[in-house]
Amino acid sequence: KPSFAYYFKPGKGYMGGEFFFSDPESFVIRLTAEKEIEDIKNDEEYISEGMQKAIFCFLVAGAHIMLTGGKVCNFLIHPSIRIRDHKVVEQKIGEFFNTLLITDEEEQIDTQLKEAWLDLHSSKPDIKSFDEIKEYIRNEILNETISSENDENIIKIFTMNSKSNQNITYDKGLNIIIGGNSLGRVTFEGLQIVYYSRTAKIPQADTYWQHCRMFGYNRDKGLLRIFIPPLLWKLFRDLNISNQALIEQVANNGIDDINLLVSKGTRATRKCVVRSDALIDIVGGANYFPNYPKDDKTNELDKLLENYSEEQDSYDVKIDFLIDLLQHLESERPEEWDNKNYIFCLQALKKTNCQSSKLIVTRERDIRKGTGTLLSPNDRNLGKKYSNSTVLTLYRIKGQKDKGWNNRAFWIPNIKFPNSIAFCRTK
Repeated sequence: KPSFAYYFKPGKGYMGGEFFFSDPESFVIRLTAEKEIEDIKNDEEYISEGMQKAIFCFLVAGAHIMLTGGKVCNFLIHPSIRIRDHKVVEQKIGEFFNTLLITDEEEQIDTQLKEAWLDLHSSKPDIKSFDEIKEYIRNEILNETISSENDENIIKIFTMNSKSNQNITYDKGLNIIIGGNSLGRVTFEGLQIVYYSRTAKIPQADTYWQHCRMFGYNRDKGLLRIFIPPLLWKLFRDLNISNQALIEQVANNGIDDINLLVSKGTRATRKCVVRSDALIDIVGGANYFPNYPKDDKTNELDKLLENYSEEQDSYDVKIDFLIDLLQHLESERPEEWDNKNYIFCLQALKKTNCQSSKLIVTRERDIRKGTGTLLSPNDRNLGKKYSNSTVLTLYRIKGQKDKGWNNRAFWIPNIKFPNSIAFCRTK
């Protein structure tokens, strides 16, 4: 145990967790299919949609940077810890670029480039015109032979792991770097595009946080894009919330009386570093909701909520009633939203002086599955107003099939605990 802790604030221009993994969702986040990386690894000729979009964003961002006198644009891909996966992804991307070089379907390529340009233009209004970008890509980038071996090529594709060449350079030109654990020990200048899909059976908070190589200085904010599946985005968002809460507690209160919650399926770090029964996960002031809610308890919830309408902004309720509601609100994937954890938190609050609880109920909501966020701006601000209360917001979703659901109505929860509270749970 340290004798003291001191927090050094980042310098001006630093982009970290609060920028990339904020709540609501940062403009740089682009959600991919949950298991997209498996398609890339298993199909011999297939580059999935998310990876294609990432590549075209890299081409457009790199062209703008080079046209405006920049020296480097890096694209980082973190598919897994397996070296064989790195080689497969490297080969697939190389084949994809070779296809771009020899294809006669220029109109289709132009369409994808235009989509990437419009995406980046939304956050970088002064980006070079599409015609300039397209001409540069065709004449200066795709006109070159792309390889992982020749340093003179404009685009270099290489792996970074224990088996790769340790003398590679990525401080100039357009570089695609594919790797695993080795990426956590490197700082990348000009890192503009990241494709992250690494998963683990038991995520370790410090390990995942170390993989955030997109954090840092020397980035063009408007040209940044992070391609990541929903569950991993949620994990990083939760890690950021926990990290900020820990910083706040250390900065304001020192290292004593820090309250944390152990979350099923996640460790703070390796077992040899800290006790395995103390993890950061659920903290006050953050909104928690399931990306994959179960829809089989609609009738039971309708009965419980029949006396709560939208005519009133919120209702004062007992903690026990919130617990009853949460018993019927589960996720298809408990690893991303486990109602038992939130019930535990509520049971713990019953023993404190933070028992104020609010219920917000809204019906006939029309929300698409996998959007990455849930609350409307009004409901988010309403929840923030009750900073000293637990707030459970319940939306009755129409659940249309064309929105990604099962074509039946259901309830989806969002819970926020008092801002001053963090939780600790022992196994």
